[in-house]
Amino acid sequence: MLSLTPVISVTVNLTSSGHGVLNFVPADTEVSLFLAPLAKGDRGLPGFSSSVVAAEPLGGHRAVTVDGFHANPADADKLAGISLTSGVLGATVDVVVKGLMEEGSWNWTPGQPVFIGPSGVLTQNPSTTGLIRRIAWAVSPTSLNVDILPPIAQS
Repeated sequence: MLSLTPVISVTVNLTSSGHGVLNFVPADTEVSLFLAPLAKGDRGLPGFSSSVVAAEPLGGHRAVTVDGFHANPADADKLAGISLTSGVLGATVDVVVKGLMEEGSWNWTPGQPVFIGPSGVLTQNPSTTGLIRRIAWAVSPTSLNVDILPPIAQS
């Protein structure tokens, strides 16, 4: 946990479309922040991105873990995101954590969720047993909006 002393004041300028709710917490409330990785400006990757070192040969456009393996739906505490490219053992592979990504060979049904299948394969057909994990939704046949949700246990 990050503890900052003395108190740090932050000014935030908000713009709005006129919709939504803005809530404030009392001054004596402890607030925890999750600092997400910043987008890599030098490469212009969309949304939030990160990278992993491949601990096995990684396929492109698959769910991967922070320790460099293909992900499975149960990888709740170590999911990194979706690989942008493939990578050989030891290669650094860029991973989309949140935001839009496109791939011309995809053929998704727009508006439908995308799940993690075995070995990190992306699918729009969730498992009927075990855990399912929605990782994105299809914006168009060739683009996804990556938005990782926690796994859900099937009964």
